[in-house]
Amino acid sequence: MCEACSSATRGFLAAGDCEGLTSLVEEVEFTSHWSYEDDSNNDSTNASNDSVRNRSMVETRVPRYWSWHQQSGEGSFVPSPDLNGWMLTIDAQNLSVGYHYRLCLDVDGVGTMQGYGYTGVKAFVSPVKATDVDLPLPRARDAELQLSCPLGPSGASAFLATSCDTTLPATTRVTSLGEVRTASVPVLSAGSASACSVMLDTAHLPGGRHFTLCVGVAGSGASLGMIGLPALGDALVKVYVTPISAFTSPRGHGVVLLGQNEKLFITCSRCTGSSEVFISSGACFVGLASANSSFKSTPTFASLLLGSSSQWEAVLDTSAMPAGQAYRLCVDLDGHIDSTLGPGDSGQFVRISGVLAVSATGLAASRVTVPLQCSGCSTSTAAYLSSSCSVGPLDVISGPLRDAPVSMALDGMGGFTVTPGISGLELFRHYDLCVDLDGIGTVSESFFSGHSVFLSGLLQVLGFSTVFKAPAQPISLSCSGCIDTSKAYLGLSCGGAGGFAAALGATAKAAPTTVIRTSGTSELLSVDAALLDAGKHYVLCWQQYEQCGPGMV
Repeated sequence: MCEACSSATRGFLAAGDCEGLTSLVEEVEFTSHWSYEDDSNNDSTNASNDSVRNRSMVETRVPRYWSWHQQSGEGSFVPSPDLNGWMLTIDAQNLSVGYHYRLCLDVDGVGTMQGYGYTGVKAFVSPVKATDVDLPLPRARDAELQLSCPLGPSGASAFLATSCDTTLPATTRVTSLGEVRTASVPVLSAGSASACSVMLDTAHLPGGRHFTLCVGVAGSGASLGMIGLPALGDALVKVYVTPISAFTSPRGHGVVLLGQNEKLFITCSRCTGSSEVFISSGACFVGLASANSSFKSTPTFASLLLGSSSQWEAVLDTSAMPAGQAYRLCVDLDGHIDSTLGPGDSGQFVRISGVLAVSATGLAASRVTVPLQCSGCSTSTAAYLSSSCSVGPLDVISGPLRDAPVSMALDGMGGFTVTPGISGLELFRHYDLCVDLDGIGTVSESFFSGHSVFLSGLLQVLGFSTVFKAPAQPISLSCSGCIDTSKAYLGLSCGGAGGFAAALGATAKAAPTTVIRTSGTSELLSVDAALLDAGKHYVLCWQQYEQCGPGMV
């Protein structure tokens, strides 16, 4: 905090004094030896009275050590993003990593009333780039923390701690200490020019707490100007050791819909009845939750699931949040009322789908059109069917078990339809409906819509599609890809990917019947409809390849 600072304030970092900006120079400190030299030329007449007067004092300077007097470029003050302070941006390329430099400021900048002076504050030059948000890390013996090192690892070592002791030399190698810190490990290159990482043992650290990354760079080990030897420093990388190891949603793939009662089932080792979870598009900061519901859900208490101390249920209100995006799953172990721990990023992502309902969960190969209700969809929205949805920006989606995305169309009744390609799909299997709300746009991303469909090979009913409330009712079908072991029945709903066993636990239905092939593409069913209700529409459910789904309505 700087009360006297303004946008006119200038500053730089220096290894020496703060009298002003200089170029990079080599500085030598000398030890002086003094001696007398007689200038009398051995003149005997002057030797008696003038011997002292005619001697001059001569200094012989012997170098004691060499050092570099380093300074950064000069920079100006600008308001910080939260408007609660100031930021100084400087050119630090001439500085050496691993040292703590003196912060020099000229409060009135180009004014002449004040000059540069040392603030008493030092800044650590770190090989690791600082982060704006907390980095989540699991509790594990080999937890990898991915970082950015613009100039490479520089031979640095690092560890996590509740705070960094900057009085310790950079060569210090600490050991793990209970719940306070990890042991020092080397910072390693991670492949690309600027990527680096550390492999930390966090198994003994308590989940739900924040730690800071402490870094040491021994470098040449030389003392530098007025700042001395390199020392440990705070890399300004905050790490949250997450207590959440996994979560699921009823729809799967971490997807929820727009609604007031969207459930998550969370595995959390240290959660209590006071713990709260919420989702956020940015940093896990509770203060914004109530002020901006478009970007954060209101924190909600997690409820303990019966029979397990680590399984919890959370109910989220996502009704006012933009769909088609991924949100961080945030957790606060002691809740917002107690500020001891504070919220953190679990490292898990929840995605909100705008597809509210799909009217037809079964598709016949002859008529592959999916009617749906969607919030946020448009004719730019792209969709496709796949055994596994790609997550991320929508590029050209193609390959095994998927076709390229197609755009949605308005159905004229306030809804949408999409006719996805099926050339790369197998019949009689379940596929996920994958959606990107803005298509090739950059705001939304492609992911699972929360809905699946069953693709059958049934082409059409040959003759009437009406049966009587009686045994042995014939249904003649045209089918592509049907096999002799297929089975079918009429029901109000069909089983899903759980196979035929799941189908048998569905709602009231006719007894399963074996398919009888009468010709190349024609199939004959004999359905016992005696127990079905007259006047109702039933789904023709088809079981093949251990999967069961609606083949035709």
